[in-house]
Amino acid sequence: MCARLEDAGLPCWIAPRDVRPGHSFPGEITRAIHSSKVFILILSESANESDHVIREVDMAANSRLHIIQFRIEDVNASDDLTYYLSLPHRIDALNEPLSIHFDLLEKAVFGLLGIHGVNKGKSGVDGIHDGETGEKERTLREAEERKQQEQAAAVQAAEEERIRKESETEARRVAEAKREAEEAEKVAAAARITEEEKRAKAE
Repeated sequence: MCARLEDAGLPCWIAPRDVRPGHSFPGEITRAIHSSKVFILILSESANESDHVIREVDMAANSRLHIIQFRIEDVNASDDLTYYLSLPHRIDALNEPLSIHFDLLEKAVFGLLGIHGVNKGKSGVDGIHDGETGEKERTLREAEERKQQEQAAAVQAAEEERIRKESETEARRVAEAKREAEEAEKVAAAARITEEEKRAKAE
């Protein structure tokens, strides 16, 4: 990923490669994040469980960087990470070939930086993305949009089902309470009749 972005003319900072000799990791990471414009979170189960990743995302969010989620495993961001990803840019890189997803990532970074995406070949000559890549990008983007729409529909359906079940439960509760009240009233009425009969006999 790093090599692909740098080949496109986007300088990257990555540890431990770019940690200068004699400098601490925490200090170097902090300075790198503060001097960056885009933060790429490679989302996986390991990232979800890493306290270091959470701290770095926290710092990126506080520095108001653009944060892109590049998801390489079928997992969602943990609650801790989601806290900082209220408006995420997410790319799902779950299927091969990865080169297609790298194309999307490259275009996303260029877009966030407000410049036109170009590829730098080995000759150093800039070239615009070809039509085939653009078509693949559109296909992936449309598939992701459909997936998000399906997920939203599923969430809405689940919420409607929950509300329906709660309504049914409440209706049963009210009916049961009414039945119990009617039974109690019948018992009380019977008791009053019995008491009145006792008094009549006594008289």
